[in-house]
Amino acid sequence: MSKVAVFKIDRDKEELQCPLDEEVVFGRSELAHVKVDDLRCNGIHALLERGNTKREFYLVDLGSEFGTYVDGEKINETTLHLGSEFVIGQAHFRVRKSSAAELKLIKEEVRPITLDPKYQMDERFKDRQRVLLTEKNLLQVKLYWGTQALDVRTFKPGAELTLGTDESDTFSVVFKDKSLSHLKVAKYKKGQLHLKIPTEASGLVWLGNDIFNVDALRLKQDYVDEQGFLRVNLRVGDRANIQFGELVLRFGFVDPPEAIPLKPLGLKSR
Repeated sequence: MSKVAVFKIDRDKEELQCPLDEEVVFGRSELAHVKVDDLRCNGIHALLERGNTKREFYLVDLGSEFGTYVDGEKINETTLHLGSEFVIGQAHFRVRKSSAAELKLIKEEVRPITLDPKYQMDERFKDRQRVLLTEKNLLQVKLYWGTQALDVRTFKPGAELTLGTDESDTFSVVFKDKSLSHLKVAKYKKGQLHLKIPTEASGLVWLGNDIFNVDALRLKQDYVDEQGFLRVNLRVGDRANIQFGELVLRFGFVDPPEAIPLKPLGLKSR
């Protein structure tokens, strides 16, 4: 049975990298699904994920320094289809169907995920998942370490989000870089998310139909405060990926699920 997979193109040959089940992360880091050994590739460089149909995929550049290219054009986010190609550094990739025989060859070659020595994640927070589904237009924040989702939470208006080394921080992470020991990264109030992005961070921000690179926004004085922090406001429908090395916070808005009825439908109580 064939599955969609990512192939690396080397001259006239194609080398299977990994299947595309949900999403694939590209980068120089050992945490990437597809490791790209190129100085023009960031540690966590780009994301490829499935779209709304079986033959549609979304390619997102995660705020890389040298960019991701499709048909010779630098992209922030674009739609790919079966047979589409893209370039990271000098590496060329293609999305196409793969045979069961091809997938069997790489099944035993999957690399274990290892943490970058620059950072350490507190083990107590790896499996924690708190979701408070009590408001419409909830703010949802996902914490990733490379490709690994560590935490998913939703917040009501009035919430303040911090990233730091203390257990009281919203997202508790042990950084060796002491300058990142405690950061107030966001505040959610009156239907808007107010992001406070330090100079150490990179990433992308989606505002309406426009996509902005964090570094590009820093060039606009209206967005930078006196302390050098980038200030960006997100409304419902906007989203952002903010990256601290191999740690990524993804901000977006979700609606709560409908309440589950106390009695099964179609059954009468006795």
